[in-house]
Amino acid sequence: MTTPTQKPRQILLCFAIAQEARPFRRLAKQYEDVAILVTGMGRRNADRALRAFVTHARPAFVLNGGFAGGLNPALATGDIVIAEAANSAYLRLLDGATFRPARIVCLDRFLSTVDEKRAVFERTQADAVDMEFEAIRQVCAEEGIPCANVRIVFDAAHEDLPWDFNSLMTSRMTVSYWRLAWALLKSPRRIRPLMRFVCRCSLAAQDLAAALAEIVGHLRREPG
Repeated sequence: MTTPTQKPRQILLCFAIAQEARPFRRLAKQYEDVAILVTGMGRRNADRALRAFVTHARPAFVLNGGFAGGLNPALATGDIVIAEAANSAYLRLLDGATFRPARIVCLDRFLSTVDEKRAVFERTQADAVDMEFEAIRQVCAEEGIPCANVRIVFDAAHEDLPWDFNSLMTSRMTVSYWRLAWALLKSPRRIRPLMRFVCRCSLAAQDLAAALAEIVGHLRREPG
């Protein structure tokens, strides 16, 4: 979890993990009015991190960026989707931007299989799933801060994840590298799919960063 800056910023970008934030962090060096907060995974970590941040610096707008699991079969891997929580006037500025509006549901666990995704889609009719934005939205609502959730579809509805990542998580929603190492020792054939997964994360984060930079550019041109 990053340490909140003491200097107020106009736009705050929240990410669950450092890997999601890394490419945008490089792009954001050109902006003095943009801050980045890595909250940790899950609603509890997101709530704690954002509440700590806003006690020191109250942003004018919060963007929550990251990966999402696709639920709607119409979404493809790599699609950029956005769900807004407040102040539709902001998103009207983004006509022509390379994203599509979506309904994103927040869950407390990874959906690792096609069957799990199908069940949640049938129950919720949501387009995609994440694990943090419900908490981000709640804090922003309490503080009167407009916010939006910008996600790249990492795994489409027809794709299984290469691992049940729920089995690797601690109670604090961090990856247990001991569990990961033990699982790989027991099943070395999973090393190659895991490496492909890591590479795919890097590429997805770069595409996400480009979309976020476009949105931030629109927001920075909005007066007041």
